[in-house]
Amino acid sequence: MQDSVAHERAADAKLTADGAPVLLWTTDDTGRCDGFNTPWHAFSGRTPEQSRGDGWLQAVHPEDLERWQGVWQASAAAQSPFSLDLRLRRHDGEYRWMLVSATPREPARAGGYVVSATDIHERVELEERLAERTRMLRLADRRTDRFLRLLAHELRNPLAPIANAVGMLRLMERTTPSLLSVRQIVERQLDQLTRLVNDMVDVASVTHATVALDRRPFAIADVVRSAVDSARARLDTHGHTLRIELPESPVCAVGDAQRLAQALSNLLSNAARYTLEPGVLTLRVQSDAKAIRISVKDPGQGLAAEFLPHLFEPFAQQDPHRSRSQGGLGVGLTIAKRIARLHGGELEAFSEGAGRGAEFVLSLPLDPREPLSVDSDERAYA
Repeated sequence: MQDSVAHERAADAKLTADGAPVLLWTTDDTGRCDGFNTPWHAFSGRTPEQSRGDGWLQAVHPEDLERWQGVWQASAAAQSPFSLDLRLRRHDGEYRWMLVSATPREPARAGGYVVSATDIHERVELEERLAERTRMLRLADRRTDRFLRLLAHELRNPLAPIANAVGMLRLMERTTPSLLSVRQIVERQLDQLTRLVNDMVDVASVTHATVALDRRPFAIADVVRSAVDSARARLDTHGHTLRIELPESPVCAVGDAQRLAQALSNLLSNAARYTLEPGVLTLRVQSDAKAIRISVKDPGQGLAAEFLPHLFEPFAQQDPHRSRSQGGLGVGLTIAKRIARLHGGELEAFSEGAGRGAEFVLSLPLDPREPLSVDSDERAYA
């Protein structure tokens, strides 16, 4: 009776193994194979006699054989389960990537493993294609960066003599007043070209972390003051009013104050540019024991939901026509976000949709172990 039950169980196990969607085989404690399911024979084209013992190893790709043997020996010594990816030769000669997993057999069987192999060839090929695409994109990024640096260098060469010429015009207009309007036109265009060149350099260096931060204690009020001064011309040009809200107590941090002022100035300029009618922009500083948050809020044209995922990408512009008409490369937000991240912080954007304004929040972490104290007339600036 017991023999009959055991025979039925063995038959059921074979039916289960033969119907499994994976290749299965068993080994003894030396690693020699003593049983295979039907899918193995269908896949490999090898007979049971050809597969038994070490015969099945003929199907393993030569480049993967040493790796298999190393993993097998280390795992078998400890009777521990293991898995690895390797290539097995199909009956038509093509090698397919397989996920091979092995589980120790029952203790009563005195060692050995039950081994399964699942075809993952398409997944591996997809991963390889994605890796190659990523490599090509990074190569394209590096080439773009080199081009931008070269272009910026070539454009900077004529800027110096043009600036000198503007200085000469400024002297000459004292005796020739008609030169005033000419000088102002040239000076405005020179300033615009200088900003574009600086943006090209920054997007190449800041976005790839090749810029070195000058970290030192600073007062947030000083950063705000510097940023507002830099963005003042654009704010005034558009007729905007800027409301500044600072905490009662001075707020200090450690970082590159000049770079942070650049990031904040970019946010203010962006808010001014995309608030079409004269309006009130708000710059608010808040802090707690863990972080400083600087927000810039505007009542402008807002951000469409479909554009938000691309907002901080280099050269991304929700309204390219308007951006071109006002000048700019569309890299200000990219640079601002990267500066925030170089400081261990983050820059986030919020908007309820097109025509409903936007808010940008720049967060900077505070290290509670390092008390800060710097001189700054913060309340006077508020």
